[in-house]
Amino acid sequence: MVNEVKPYIDRKYRTSTSPEHTGIIGASLGGLISLYALYRYPDIFGRFGSISGSFWYEGFIEFVKENQLQNKKSRIYMDVGSREGAGKKNIQREMLIRTGEVYNQLLEQGLPAANCRYWISEGDTHGQLYFMQRFPAALNWLYPLK
Repeated sequence: MVNEVKPYIDRKYRTSTSPEHTGIIGASLGGLISLYALYRYPDIFGRFGSISGSFWYEGFIEFVKENQLQNKKSRIYMDVGSREGAGKKNIQREMLIRTGEVYNQLLEQGLPAANCRYWISEGDTHGQLYFMQRFPAALNWLYPLK
């Protein structure tokens, strides 16, 4: 993404290449990867979206706690369904708890609450239909019309 896709897009299209104009967003594992990019590529991306991020993934919470947020001007959208993990017997049952943990860590690391939207979508489970329904709200929050 960083070494091939973004440079290709920047060459082919008239883009603003600064981090404050460049975003990455994903759902499920893609949501986790988007927040991973927050820590690894603060000079590339400045807007991050995580729709039902898989923050249950082994070692991710520890990664967030062990690394400091470099760009405190980042704009971050995070959401999770209130019923995600329901019926799971593995670590995925902690979707809601772990998403809240990541959000709290971002605030503790100095991200202003005004720069991070954390939303729990009542009744939603983990699935593509719910991801698609919440995607427009994520984009509208990350890139508000002026």
